[in-house]
Amino acid sequence: MKDEHFLVAFFTRINREIGRPEAIFSTFFVWGAVRQFGINTFKFDALLTYWMVFMILNMPAFASALNKIFESKQETGSKDKGNILKLIDPRVAEVLLPTDFANELIGREVTIHSTDKEKIGEGVFIDERIITGSRIGKVVVTSTTEKWKRISDTSKGKTIIQLSNSKDNPNKEKAISVVDKGTTINNLVFFLNPSIKLQEGEITYVQNESSEKVFYQVIAAIITEELSNEGNLLQSVKVTASQLGLWNDTTKKFSPYSWVPPSGQLIYQGKNINVDSASLSIEYAVVGTVPNSKFPVHTCLEDIVTHNTAIIGVTGCGKSYLAFHLIESLIAKGIKVMVLDLTREHYQYLHKHNPHILRQSADVKTWLTTGGTSGLAIHQFATATSFPATTCEFTKAAFDILSSSKLTAGKNLPAKLCIVFEEAHSLVPEWNQVSVQGDKDQVNNTARIILQGRKFGLGSIFNSFVWILYCRFYIKDKQLIPSQIQLSKYR
Repeated sequence: MKDEHFLVAFFTRINREIGRPEAIFSTFFVWGAVRQFGINTFKFDALLTYWMVFMILNMPAFASALNKIFESKQETGSKDKGNILKLIDPRVAEVLLPTDFANELIGREVTIHSTDKEKIGEGVFIDERIITGSRIGKVVVTSTTEKWKRISDTSKGKTIIQLSNSKDNPNKEKAISVVDKGTTINNLVFFLNPSIKLQEGEITYVQNESSEKVFYQVIAAIITEELSNEGNLLQSVKVTASQLGLWNDTTKKFSPYSWVPPSGQLIYQGKNINVDSASLSIEYAVVGTVPNSKFPVHTCLEDIVTHNTAIIGVTGCGKSYLAFHLIESLIAKGIKVMVLDLTREHYQYLHKHNPHILRQSADVKTWLTTGGTSGLAIHQFATATSFPATTCEFTKAAFDILSSSKLTAGKNLPAKLCIVFEEAHSLVPEWNQVSVQGDKDQVNNTARIILQGRKFGLGSIFNSFVWILYCRFYIKDKQLIPSQIQLSKYR
């Protein structure tokens, strides 16, 4: 669109100013005074003076400045007291603070008093800014007395807030915001003062009606702006957090919370919450923690084997180190592990377990049936001409031994052997990645063996940066398994 001609813009502006109520009032007022009393008269001068005073007092900027002068003269008692200006939400109050009020207010507790000094409620600071020369804060009302309705009585002045005298516990989680519009059962939405630092993946929580903690994990944040009553732009951070749920300290798992948290409910950071993972039995392996928290991420070792597992991630993200950790956990539980290793790293990092070296598929029977001292066996493809064919040979050799076990109707055997396919995309590649028809048949045979092996206690871990189609259970990089597992012992 073309810009308006300057003459059009000029006359449009004049027309808009002339049409203002103040301009119309002034025109008729001055015209009527001149017609009634004439110009050089005392009565006209008096009316003109009245008109000038009225116009000045009606100016928004002058009125705002005058209002601040009167507000600053209100008695607040001491430097640790402020006044409630208005309730911007049934549970959130905007407060005016003196210049020498305490600093670092977010999370600090306050008491709320009526103008006759009687306590009517309690609250917590969630925000504090300097707006047009005034310190303005936001307080969430956390509890009220039966005399709370006195907050609406402003005949004797404004309601007073005062910092609580109780000393803050340094280990206590502090409130940082409140539940805001847009929150759903699955996602928590809140606005944050830019001075508060959170990170992607960090834990927050709210308390439900039963005082249980419902945990959420930060997944997104965006800077927003809003216009204050004084015309200033205020920036905040709009945060979205995904529900983790209610934490069960017995099972060390999250369970879903089936309702949306109440609007105005306090939100806390959860990074200092202590969680004891030492009580997990040998049936489980702790493979990491929820980012920026102490909540353990663990997996059932029996499920890893009997349901088949894929470790997926980009090159260099730590897939092999996670595999080392799981292998050691499986051995500690008494489940044997056979590693088909193209990288030749497993022997280097797991040598303390005295691994049995498998040079040919016939060695699998010797290792499994003679009860060797090591629960770990490794084949490194030193002489293989076809990776899929060699993989199928070793997998079949293991299956032939385990499938000789007698089954009970309707019941599978417990986990006995886990085959680790290191660089699985080369050992059991997807069919559209195989150029030799014979290799396709070998991959197909390996897949059938893995699917049938579950009932005999045979399972697999596939370590790859591509998806393995016949895996039912998987661990995906940065989702189920955050990259916070302590694997320095392998480096």
